[in-house]
Amino acid sequence: MRRIIDKVLATGEPLFAVIVLLFFMGAVFPVWRNPEHWFGDARASDSVAFIVQLSVYVLTFLLTIRVWRPVFAALRTNPLLTTLLILALLSVLWSAVPGFTLRRAVALMATTAFGLYLGARYAPSQQVRLFAYALGISVVLSLIFVAFFPRYGIESGPNEGAWRGVFIQKNTFGRYMVMAVVTLLCLPARRWGRMAKIFCIAVALVLLAGAVSAGSYVMMAASFLLIFLYRLLYLPRKALVPAGMVAAILLGLGAVLLLMNSGALFDVLNRTSSLTGRVPLWNALFYTGARHAWFGYGYVGFWAIENHNIWAMIGWTPLKAHNGYIDLWLELGLAGLSIFVLYMITVARRCVQLVRAERTLESQWPVLMLSVILLHNFVESDLLITNGFMWIVFVAIAVSTQRLLESEAKTAPAVAQAQPQAQALDFIPCPQ
Repeated sequence: MRRIIDKVLATGEPLFAVIVLLFFMGAVFPVWRNPEHWFGDARASDSVAFIVQLSVYVLTFLLTIRVWRPVFAALRTNPLLTTLLILALLSVLWSAVPGFTLRRAVALMATTAFGLYLGARYAPSQQVRLFAYALGISVVLSLIFVAFFPRYGIESGPNEGAWRGVFIQKNTFGRYMVMAVVTLLCLPARRWGRMAKIFCIAVALVLLAGAVSAGSYVMMAASFLLIFLYRLLYLPRKALVPAGMVAAILLGLGAVLLLMNSGALFDVLNRTSSLTGRVPLWNALFYTGARHAWFGYGYVGFWAIENHNIWAMIGWTPLKAHNGYIDLWLELGLAGLSIFVLYMITVARRCVQLVRAERTLESQWPVLMLSVILLHNFVESDLLITNGFMWIVFVAIAVSTQRLLESEAKTAPAVAQAQPQAQALDFIPCPQ
């Protein structure tokens, strides 16, 4: 009986993970239920979606019990993550809407639990495959929706004609197409798998073009550039420093050229220097948020009480800062933002160590995905949010890279002790 259960779990667990990833991406279900909803989260007031979400969390809890030791070890060995989550819970004490903050903070814990489960259960190389399957499925389904179900796959209203595939809005769609291309490029494949991979990458790029999402175009270009830049990490330490300096100089020159020709760049992207109203919004948020600069308004508390003031100041009605770092500051203050920045640096260091240790395109996936998440949050808000796909990816990468590096550090002394005589005699073994 135990053997049968293990076989079912071996097949069903990865399948469950892929389905849940699609759910947290917001694929199919929201747009199918509400095709006229052109902006926002269509699941927010949907009782059916709530039941599905609750079921996902219950199943995640049951699966987490199987790997509870590494999950608790991850919380213990990632104190900055644990501190950030505790701060979100404690913010109930100073939030103007404590009941709302408490509910959303508990949901954040559940979302984070799924990321911890993925990080504790699957190594980075296994995560690449899981995310590639989920993102690849979203690419194929988006092609079907755009081609055969345009009512669902193509936007109406303010963004009429822009492709959105199986997602609720074109910018969300563009973001996931970028993540699909990055993930599939890092996925090792052979024969038929390689053909399917190339097909999905080509389709994702075509779909991205139809999304008419300037931010996604910039993020895609930056991702291609980073793929080549991160190959510098393959170099020996002595060669890495001068190569990094040359790359930094070239990037600096490129940035200066872009600034000098920013008007032409905005014209190409069909955008203004206000970044579609984001700059005035950010100015208003800095002015208002300074009243609670140190600890913020409480988790999800700012937009619950200050939204009308911000709308009156800028003349339109956003529901978020369109910048993940500003939203994090508004909710948890400089305390929360500082903790996150320190943790981000820690995770980035782990990802770089992994690339330098393995020196493969597959090992670049964590640092590339981390870069996409961090870049994306300069123009959108997807940090520390409930049911947030990017937050799940971030937590999973943080936990899995740490566990892998710790495992390699433990096995290294054993390998070194296996050949003490050869090292003492400076013996060069015969090649096998």
